[in-house]
Amino acid sequence: MVEFCARLPPAVRLAAEQAALHPARSLRALVDSLRRQPSRLAALSLDDDADTDLRALFRWSYEALKPDAARMFALLGLFPGNAISIPTAAALAGVDETRARTALGRLVTAGMVGTRDDDRYEPHDLLREFARDIARTPEEERAARSRLVGWYTHTAVNGHRALTGSPHNLPVDPLPLGVTAPEFADHRAAMAWYDSERDTLLELVLRADEHGGKRSGIVIAQLCWAYFHVRGDYAHLTAAYEAGLGYAVELGDEYLEAKCCNGLMLPYGELKRTEDDLTAGLRALRIFEKLGDRHEQRPPWRSPRTSRRPRAR
Repeated sequence: MVEFCARLPPAVRLAAEQAALHPARSLRALVDSLRRQPSRLAALSLDDDADTDLRALFRWSYEALKPDAARMFALLGLFPGNAISIPTAAALAGVDETRARTALGRLVTAGMVGTRDDDRYEPHDLLREFARDIARTPEEERAARSRLVGWYTHTAVNGHRALTGSPHNLPVDPLPLGVTAPEFADHRAAMAWYDSERDTLLELVLRADEHGGKRSGIVIAQLCWAYFHVRGDYAHLTAAYEAGLGYAVELGDEYLEAKCCNGLMLPYGELKRTEDDLTAGLRALRIFEKLGDRHEQRPPWRSPRTSRRPRAR
């Protein structure tokens, strides 16, 4: 029960009151019942009374925050991952890292987010749900999503360059004003970033319509190919590229469609999906021939010398 309530005293108190209303029901049965509700916040609220409405209790804490911390907390509701780094939070809010650190520190002091050992910040699940429900103007939301997706895309561009030493040849929009993407000194630094951001990158691809849009989902998937290959994570590589392929077909973009088919050949081969491997390769070849793109008429890293994964240094 305490874990379900994210260890937040107001939530634990309301859960205890619900348990008291049903003394014959075990705590496990109560928790199971609460978990089936579509909203944890609604499940833990007893009625419309402000004293027993968890949203009202959270809103009091939110409205007591300083403006920079309140704005940061509201924007965290747009973040697709679980834990956010200071550079990512800075991009999301369109501020420098010093201001982002200050705002996040105030949220920690107020008990609105927690910290992790890797210098990342994570709202409790209940507070994350509350943050998602905070009203934001459409313009503010679009701008924040644009900054966030732009930061991830350009950071992945830099990561791709550090891993492969080659340009990406993808349609990438310019960085939004005020956003700076970090560079990587070497292969190891790039791999460490991809490792820490893998789940968020996948979320930006697999649920692209909710974030930056289909085209950005395709581009991010492409920029993660080398990382997943180095890690031997062909299940996630396949999932990302199949999502990207679907987006490319929906957009009617034959070049990106062929790029996705080309990129799927190696994971299909590694996963012993031989027929899918051949089908993807032929589909890519036909499209690139149609487009007259000789450079792309080759599968990535398919020769015996290059089919092995690069060593993760």
